[in-house]
Amino acid sequence: MAANFRILKHLNNDSLHLKLVGDFDGSAGYELANLLKKNWPGVERAFIHTAALRSVYPHGCRTFQNNLGLPKNELVGLFFTGDKAKALAPEGARIHGLRH
Repeated sequence: MAANFRILKHLNNDSLHLKLVGDFDGSAGYELANLLKKNWPGVERAFIHTAALRSVYPHGCRTFQNNLGLPKNELVGLFFTGDKAKALAPEGARIHGLRH
């Protein structure tokens, strides 16, 4: 795992907020996928905040998306924010705040 990668977790009622900090590599992808799977039961929405990521590596995105394991119909409750949101979000998830 990138030595500087961290996930800051905050639960607000039925919403889980995960702020990603540092460099997102393959190990970070596993960590995020596992944390989401572990915390998904009991929340209606999860927000993945990417603004504090310094860099996102393609293999990190693939690792996260391939290991997430949530049913596609549940991905509508998964929101990504920040300038790295589009790179991380699996198909079916929402990108919050993206302007077209």
